[in-house]
Amino acid sequence: MNTVAIYVLLIFILLLFLIIAIRISFILARRAICTVLTTFRDYNAVNFQKALPLDLMGLGPRPFLSSRLLRDYRPWALQTLVQSGIIRMAYEGTYYLSEETLESNPQLQTTCRVK
Repeated sequence: MNTVAIYVLLIFILLLFLIIAIRISFILARRAICTVLTTFRDYNAVNFQKALPLDLMGLGPRPFLSSRLLRDYRPWALQTLVQSGIIRMAYEGTYYLSEETLESNPQLQTTCRVK
């Protein structure tokens, strides 16, 4: 085989791996958002009066070197949902799911199959 053909094949393979890695990252991030929403519903933290701390729901910070092989996207998902107003802080250290804000986001409802 020609060296140019080998380089082209190598670049093609690297680009393919990059596309696959980005797609996997997107899937894991979307799944983390749905997991965070489900966690808030499972713990019934759906209004100001029922707000709970993140540690109680298992969404608190994890040790740096955990036994997981893949990156944990839940902290990113939680931060994103807080910034969008779907997850709100009730008082110091407690959070709840704002159903009104979630209902106004049909794309997120479709992605996570939220009722």
